[in-house]
Amino acid sequence: CHGATAGKNGFKLSLRGHDPESDHLVLTRASLGRRIAKMAPAHSLILLKPTGILPHGGGKRIDIGSPDYQILSNWIAAGAPGPRDSDPYILSVEVLPAHALKTRAGERVSLQVLASYSDGTHKDVTRWAKFETTDGGVATVDNQGNVITRGPGEAAVSVWYSSKVSF
Repeated sequence: CHGATAGKNGFKLSLRGHDPESDHLVLTRASLGRRIAKMAPAHSLILLKPTGILPHGGGKRIDIGSPDYQILSNWIAAGAPGPRDSDPYILSVEVLPAHALKTRAGERVSLQVLASYSDGTHKDVTRWAKFETTDGGVATVDNQGNVITRGPGEAAVSVWYSSKVSF
């Protein structure tokens, strides 16, 4: 929502994190820096709204104490540093299984997304990937990459990620 062309409710981020420098400025400096509370990370709007503590048009997006919450909280507690040229970045992404599967209605296949970083590390980034299917009548896919066959036909699943995001 906030990565849409106009953003949402005055909060606009780049689409799929393609401009981390601009996103950092928006998160830490725009709106008088009210989205980040460096001395008390738990009071930061970027934690209060997606956890549902404060009203959020997009609903609850993360749980308090979850890995996503901890990543954001630790980043804020560290002073919300901006991106550096030396930060590792994604070189390539592999989706497993890598080939098309023939399944029957009701069968489930779990996708896994693996990223290779510029510093030589490899990580499972499935939780941060975004999934879409070309035909929801044939197959659906949830936010965790679980594909369920619904009926006969062909459907492709697209996986979105940002090569400039590192964790």
